[in-house]
Amino acid sequence: MRKLTFALLLVLCISASASAYQVISTNIINPSTGKTLRGLLYMPETHGAKVPLVICAHELGSNHRRRWPQYGESLAAEGIAVYTFDFAGGGSKVRADGTPGSMSDGETTEMSVMTEVKDLEAVLAEAKTWDFVDTSRIAFIGGSQGGAVSVITASRHADELAGLVLLYPALLIQDDLHKKFANKEDCPEVYSYNGWLDVSPVYVNDMWDYDIYADMPKYTKPVLLLHGDKDTIVPMSYIERARDTYPDAEFHVIDGGLHGFQGETFAQAIGYIKAYFRKIGLLPGGLSTIIPAGTPNTIAGEHFTGRSFLHPLSLEQVGIFNVTFEPGSYNEWHTHFAAKGGGQILIAISGRGWYQEEGKPARELRPGDVVNIPANVKHWHGAAKDSWFQHVAVEVPGEGARTEWYGFLPAEEYAKLK
Repeated sequence: MRKLTFALLLVLCISASASAYQVISTNIINPSTGKTLRGLLYMPETHGAKVPLVICAHELGSNHRRRWPQYGESLAAEGIAVYTFDFAGGGSKVRADGTPGSMSDGETTEMSVMTEVKDLEAVLAEAKTWDFVDTSRIAFIGGSQGGAVSVITASRHADELAGLVLLYPALLIQDDLHKKFANKEDCPEVYSYNGWLDVSPVYVNDMWDYDIYADMPKYTKPVLLLHGDKDTIVPMSYIERARDTYPDAEFHVIDGGLHGFQGETFAQAIGYIKAYFRKIGLLPGGLSTIIPAGTPNTIAGEHFTGRSFLHPLSLEQVGIFNVTFEPGSYNEWHTHFAAKGGGQILIAISGRGWYQEEGKPARELRPGDVVNIPANVKHWHGAAKDSWFQHVAVEVPGEGARTEWYGFLPAEEYAKLK
């Protein structure tokens, strides 16, 4: 991994229903500025498979250690890699309350929304080179000014992102600057922004004529907007306008939420975020809450049209696995051969799927359905095109048991299944 420094900080062992993950100190150098961006990577167990990645963008004057560990820990436990970092000059080195501040290079007087856009672009470009990342499933979560930065970056890299989550985004920056100064030239060499963070004319100049709403329609994929009903920093009207401007936006008000979510308001927010990630495919959705979906299928994943996940329930006496298919994912025609005994039993537990034996019509499967597959019978099974699907697969012991694969049902035939 080029331009990247790792140092293992902590290993967290999560319950059996969630993924274990590591927290790794991870630095990236922005090649356009030479500045080092310092942060943490919340890295789930990958079992050799690629995983989705969420990149978090912090608030003005804040840092990646203040509010963002709760997002990293919660999402990494679900199997999503999360990278949190400090923008260059994004905050003071020591906060007013005496707690540690920004760990990245640069001073706040060098920072602007647009310099932070360049930082986020550098992180996105570097993250796409990480060998554990599924580059088709990268999303941003941005808070306050980090939300504004995420809006702009997403509009410029729409084809590189699968999702965009905006938490109390500071979409009022241009209006706020116009209230503070009659002309952009009026900003002094050092200005105490809102009385607590030193900035310079670059901060004012970069946003003075920029209409952040004009670029929103360039991002046409689903967007999640979350805003607190007690936020006194950003009026609700700015978020409502964003909801109406984006082509596909989902907006939720966090009950009791301030400008930043903690405790109960975080619980509300992360619930909406996980549901959104299920909707866009970063997390398996509509699945059993009793049996885990498991980890990406590295045993036979090449024989599936889309993503699949495995969770072993028993590896002794009889092999029993929970198999999860994303919508539209199904496996090749295959046969479980055995000279005696053998075969397989499928028990559908959630979602909707299909099973078909050669020479017979496809059979729709719903929770509770059971399929007894004899040995030496050619068949395939998988999810419906519009639904996640899970079944428990019981491997019936047999003499000389082996599996052969024959290729997929043609896509046009699969598409006819309703």
